[in-house]
Amino acid sequence: MNKRTLEYLNRLGYYEPVTPTVQHLNALQNRHLHRIPFENLDIHLGREIILDRDRIYNKIVLGNRGGFCFEVNSLFQELLEALGYTCYLISCAVFSEVEQAFTIEGGHAAIVVLLNGKRWLVDVGFGDGIQFPVTIPGNQSERHNHRYFQVFEMDQQTFQLMKSDDCVKWIPMYRFQDLPVELNYFKPMCYFHQTSLTSPFTQRRICTKLVPNGRITLTGDRIIRTFRDDRQETSIDIQSFDNYLNDLFDMRVNGDWITPSKEPT
Repeated sequence: MNKRTLEYLNRLGYYEPVTPTVQHLNALQNRHLHRIPFENLDIHLGREIILDRDRIYNKIVLGNRGGFCFEVNSLFQELLEALGYTCYLISCAVFSEVEQAFTIEGGHAAIVVLLNGKRWLVDVGFGDGIQFPVTIPGNQSERHNHRYFQVFEMDQQTFQLMKSDDCVKWIPMYRFQDLPVELNYFKPMCYFHQTSLTSPFTQRRICTKLVPNGRITLTGDRIIRTFRDDRQETSIDIQSFDNYLNDLFDMRVNGDWITPSKEPT
């Protein structure tokens, strides 16, 4: 095992020997979601996010940061491959619950892992998404804490990741085709998400991760704590954003002050 892989596993706090099994895949994904936040802070610092695995590695593993989907999923796919898994990136189109429509193709990156004769959807970059690998397609729903997930086969080429609170009403999260793509494929949408006023990532800062029995999110001018069906929101002074980032996520952005003079509404 090379130094880069060891440093990544140390970042995850995962110290036991790893073989490419479903058990380790489950544990690695869930540990990643607890240890490495989904965050978009570089966009609000005016720092360009470049899809280069070395830069991403230095930021997330050595710099104790998080990232958004193109960063964290590309890095996690590299780790899984180094650990002996057969896996690749896929392109997804996210479903907008506000617009009730799928957004543009390539707006999200996820991972497919081939293991034990099955295909598994793996994702550490969707905020409040799946917490463990989900089979493609799924024969039954899988419960991750308070929510159910399942991959539905829409036709021979298209799949949809769906979520539900009761296994009756299902809501799409994103759709995809099981086709490998290279990291460079996402460059146009990576640029879009950093620059477009219509991108959710330019509108508000967010930093979120799993915690035992729930999730904690720092976004805009509030802290959101979710534990099963209980959602608690606490308003904060936006000038204290950096202090909460440090206290809740043990993150500092290389000495740069992340708080803008005014938070977008």
